[in-house]
This record gives sequence, structure tokens and C-alpha cells, in this order.
Amino acid sequence: MNEQQILKKIEAWDDQDKIQPIIDFIENLSPDEQTVEVMGELARAYNNLYWKNPTEENKKYLEKAIAVLLYLEKEQGDTAYWNYRMAYSHFYLNNLDQAQYFFQKDKDLGGNGNDTEIYLKCIEIAKEKGLTGVEVYSGGKGNIEYPLERFLNHLKTHAPRLVETLLPAVSDTEIASFEQKMGKKLPEDFIQLHKTFSGQKEGSAMFNPQFQRWVAFSEIEEVQEKWIKNLEDTFGKNWQTISLNEAYADVNEVKNTLYSKNWIPFLEGQDYLICIDLEPVNEENYGQVICISYSDYAEQYVVEVLYFELAHWLGDIERGLYMGLITYDEDLNMLRFNATENAPAYYTDDEMTELVYSVEREFGAISEIIEDNDDAVLKCDVFVVPPNEDKDYYTLITSGLGAYKMEMPGDIPYAENIELAINLPASWNPNSHDEKDVWAVQWLKNIAALPITYHTYLSGGHSIPIGGKIPGTDFVGFVLAHCLKFVKEDETQPVIAQLSEDKKIHFYYLTPVFQEELDYKLEHSADALFDKFIEHDVPYPPVVEVLRPNVCEGYVPDENIHLLDEIQWAFNENIYESLMNFWDAVVGYNEKMGNDLEEYNPFATLFRSPKVKLLYEAWIESEEQLWEYEKLVDTSIFKNSPNEDGLYKAEILALCESLEPTFNAITMLLWIHNSLSNKELYENIFFEGFAIEGYEEDGTPVISLKVGT
Repeated sequence: MNEQQILKKIEAWDDQDKIQPIIDFIENLSPDEQTVEVMGELARAYNNLYWKNPTEENKKYLEKAIAVLLYLEKEQGDTAYWNYRMAYSHFYLNNLDQAQYFFQKDKDLGGNGNDTEIYLKCIEIAKEKGLTGVEVYSGGKGNIEYPLERFLNHLKTHAPRLVETLLPAVSDTEIASFEQKMGKKLPEDFIQLHKTFSGQKEGSAMFNPQFQRWVAFSEIEEVQEKWIKNLEDTFGKNWQTISLNEAYADVNEVKNTLYSKNWIPFLEGQDYLICIDLEPVNEENYGQVICISYSDYAEQYVVEVLYFELAHWLGDIERGLYMGLITYDEDLNMLRFNATENAPAYYTDDEMTELVYSVEREFGAISEIIEDNDDAVLKCDVFVVPPNEDKDYYTLITSGLGAYKMEMPGDIPYAENIELAINLPASWNPNSHDEKDVWAVQWLKNIAALPITYHTYLSGGHSIPIGGKIPGTDFVGFVLAHCLKFVKEDETQPVIAQLSEDKKIHFYYLTPVFQEELDYKLEHSADALFDKFIEHDVPYPPVVEVLRPNVCEGYVPDENIHLLDEIQWAFNENIYESLMNFWDAVVGYNEKMGNDLEEYNPFATLFRSPKVKLLYEAWIESEEQLWEYEKLVDTSIFKNSPNEDGLYKAEILALCESLEPTFNAITMLLWIHNSLSNKELYENIFFEGFAIEGYEEDGTPVISLKVGT
């Protein structure tokens, strides 16, 4: 194997947290195969083996890591990665001076090793208090004593005025009295928080947005009563009978109610509480951190689990401070959460002005804007351009998707900012609420949300099956076609809106297609389908015509059950919601393994069936790990003794269903991957194909998965 293949194999095991196989594999490579990069992975594996089981006996792996790193010092000693690994090993061996030296070098070299800044702060406290670094890093009392100290030290340095708003610590007597009244024991981390400081002065706040203020111990009941009073005023005296909407609440983790006295607030914002939960659904999560976001509409009332421990919540606050994601706003005298890549994107006023100008120049005057008031993922209005002297059809164009920069894989030269359009016949009624009229607007918005919801991208030639038929038609999905304009009789250019020097918007038409057309496109290509449109005189730009001819009528795709034989893949814990993201990951993996998929068609038909039954073996803890489409072949396995990890070997049957009448290659592999993502495979994580066990009476294939090491 070459170095790239070796590293990819190591990465696959690492994704599955299989550390010992990595060590065994590298130690048994030939000297020529033990390159600098590969040996660096061996040092990391030694570190991780200790991290998985940090016993005195396993400190030998830290020493082994140091030995390997010293061997690599000439080649890697000036890299942040090397210094972080050295620092990590010395820290857990309690060689604090060496750890401090190497962590500082990692930081100076611009490294972003896990918790480098936190490790440095821990070393300072450990030296000051005569403790080991591990004792401080572990958190102290309630696992939160030293994180709180680091948090306050940071505020004293960067926000001294904010520290002045904190109220004094609570006494043991007050804590005992509260616990007696509640009839419950408070978690140690919550107690330690209030024994460090307890609340904030009136009129002050710690975090923005929502102006979140620490709740003093003495205020807890008052805050609870105020919240309950608000619920009574909105929902009436019987508010306790109202259930949460599962789309807005973690009902598998929290009690299904609008509020409980066992939710103890420690931060209060505008229509917002962060609490510890003393009656979780799962007892092991006693004291979990939950967020409650108020709404006058019960179906939009939010109750969600943020963290299972208060220390984890504070840990992320601390990391946010060190990474610049949370900064001090001197004018407001509070900490501000800065926008991240996941924050909603909006056009600036100047960009919107230019977009409207470009749309009217390219498509015609806008007569109406259908505003979007109900989508939290993306605010996507729709411009309506009516028929005019140049065209006898409506054009609907989205306004909002283009503000968002799509996540593009690799160096693909596609447009990162786009808007979508669809052409409707002059008979379309823009004021109708009938299904046959509103579907176009709804599907424009649905498809526009896909890149944001699934962290993917859209481009010309992409197809979107909808799992049914468009109301009043036989169309089963859409193919995206470039919006083009004719500059000469036989010459076209893409329609582009140049909003600023560094932002330009490309436009794509949604073209509804029949099932045979979709099958043909997937089997051949979008260009091949568009050639069929030309052959059958389907005009461009495409206008939705319910009675237009099916240009691929009677087409049946060929079935090729050997399509996945060409694919290499290593199963891991990632769940892929986007088919394109999964395909990009598969392509990347195969490139690193030296397997070129440039000519491979992932959408070719594997089975001419909308269903496939998949048999596979995996190790599970209980039936709760099965997906809703899975069942055990033998339900008696739990009568046997589990292995040393508490797991049972199970044969599982999964019913995989496609949105289309056929199963293509990449969809099948995605179903297999996601099914395995929450199961234990041990070393057998590499895809080695499948065997056909037979076919059911309705033609459903039954296949058994092959995996190996």
C-alpha cells in the first residue's frame, strides 16, 4: 500500500474509535511504509489509547508517544501538531513545565489543538495550588470548581465591570434549606456554581442575545412563579394538560409539559430560561441542562436539552471565550455571542436593491412579492413576474437563498450563491389557494431550503424526486436547468445578478419531470435528458405544461447488481442526510485509496425495485439501537451473555425504501451506511459488497452485507 492508502485505512479506524487496530497495523508495517506521516499517526494512537483508559499502567503509552515524537522531531518539531502531541503526553505524565512549554509553542505556531488554552490555564492553577494538571483539568468539586475559577479569571482580566455585577456565594444552610423544601438533592455542579457566586444584580446581564442574567439562589422560586403566571395568563389554569410539539421539544429526554417546578433556572432571559432538570426522562441524566423558549403558541413552545452536565455547558462557554466566539461588549457590559457560519444569512439593503434590478432586467417587472413568514431555516420570499409583451407565462423567482453561500465540495467550480425560478402558464392564478396553484411556490421554498438544512449545494443538472406526484399532474420531481439568455440567435449566456464585487447570483429553473424522464436522467445524464426535450420540441425556457409529452415514455432503466463492486468505503458513525454530501465523501475516500470514480455513475440502477431488504450483522446493546425500519432476525440473543463491552451479536433485517421506483447504487450504499452508523462493527468496518439471498414474491431483493478488516 502507498502512504495515502495507509493513512485512509487509519482514518477509517479512527472514525470508529478503533485505536488498538491502528497501533497493531502501523507496528506491523514495513520500514518503508512507516513514513513520517504514518508514524505521527502512531504517536497520536498511543495518546488516544491512554485517553480511552487513563490508568497508571497505561501511562506507558504516553511514554511511547513521546519516544515516537522525538524520533520525528527533525521533520515535525516546528509544527503545531507535533508540539500539541508532545504537550498532551507530558501533561498526563504530570511533567507540567514541559507540557506548558510545548502547549505554548503549539499556540504560538497557530495550532488549534483540543483545549490548548484550557490546558495552559489548568497548568497555571495546578502550579499555584500544588495540584496535578489532571486534577485541575478534571474540574474539582462537581467537575466545575476549576472551570468556574478559569471563567472568573478571564472576566477579571477582560471584563472587570461585569465581575462587579455578580452577587456573593450562597451558604451551606441556604442550600440545605432549599433541598429540604424541594425534597430533592441538588447536583454537586449546581451547588458549586452558587458557592462560587449566586446570581447577578438587577438590571445587569451576563449574555446577549436575550439579555441572559444569572439567577440568584434566593430568586429561584420567584422566577418560577413568574414563568408559571405567564403560562396561566396565556394558556389558562389547565396549562399542565398541554403537550409539547415533538418538532420543538426533546420529549424523549424531558418531561412532556410546558414547565415543571423541578426545572431549576440558573439563567433568565427575555421569554427564555436555562435550567437544570431534576426529573429527566432518563434518570442517569439527572441535572441535565435544558433550555425553555416561550411562545404564545403551544406548538412552537421550545424545551430542549442543551447538555447532560452543567460542567459541559460551562466548558463550551469557556472555549467560546478563548476562540473569540464569545466576546465582551463594553458598551452593554455583557458577553456577546458572535455570529457563526450557521447563522441565518440575509441580503444587505444594497444587495436586495441590485437583486430586484437584475430580476426585472432579466425576467420582467415584478408585480408581487409573496413573503415568507413561517420558515426559520431560510427567509425565502418569491418574486412574481407576470406575462408581458416578451413572454406569455409567469416567472416565479426566489429571493433569499442567494444570501447564503452554499457548501461546495472540493474545488467544484459551481456557483456558490443561487436563486431558483419556475415558469408557469398564463392560466396560473397567483391568488388561488388551491393545491394545483400553490405547489409551485411551496416547492420553490422547499428546494431552496435544502442546501441550508442538509449542508449541501444545488446546481444545474441536479434532480430532486419528491416521493409522490405534484398535485394535479403526473410529475414526480424536478431537474435544475441553467437560466440562460440569448445574446445571439444561437448563442446563450447564463443569467447572473452581480450584487457586489464579490457576490454574484446564478439562477436555475425548476423543470418538472415524469418518472421515466427522471429515470433516464439518472441513468444517462441531465444533458441527455435535455437533448430529448429538444428532439420532442419541448421549448426553452421550460414552462410548466401539464399535458406536455413524456419525452422518455416507456423507458425502463437497466438493472446492474454489480455496480457497488467498484466502490471502496469504510463505515463510520456519521449520519448523512444529504445524498450529494454522502457521494462527495465516497468520492473523496476512493480518491485517497487510488480508486478513480470520475467515470462512475452513482445514480445508475442497482435494483429495479423501490424496496430492498438488507441483512447484516452488528453488535448492539439493546433493541433500542434498531431504526424504525429494522428488526432482529433472532429476538432471543439477549438471553445469552453479552461480550466484555456489554454488547450482543445480532443479525438485523432492514427494509430500505427508495423515493423512486428503483434503487440506484449510491442510495443503496447510503441506506447501508446510515443503518450501521449507530452499531458496533469492531474492526470489520470496510465495505466488501453484498450477496443476493433471493427475491420475495413482489420482486423485492433480499441482500446480505459483506464487511471485512
